Amino acid sequence: TIAEKCAFLNTIKNIAYCGVPRLSSGQVAEKQPDVWWQGKVGFQDDFVLLDAATGQNSVFVPTPTDITQPKLLLDDSFLFFRDKTSGNLWSLKLKP
Repeated sequence: TIAEKCAFLNTIKNIAYCGVPRLSSGQVAEKQPDVWWQGKVGFQDDFVLLDAATGQNSVFVPTPTDITQPKLLLDDSFLFFRDKTSGNLWSLKLKP
């Protein structure tokens, strides 16, 4: 994925939620950022929990959106993001 699809937690070092595109067969991952930035393609992303120190990651939740501009509240209780395709603002509650 690319940096603008990621938000690092404020309360735990090196951990980020990142939108990772689900690529269909035939799509080539290394060419996708350019055409995505140009608005020629859109994705459906999975939110992945990424440990930047170890490289470990796991799918957190699938979404129907093309995630961009993810932001966390200071206490990491909510994750806000935009769907690049529609411009709609979404939120995901992370803590009770």
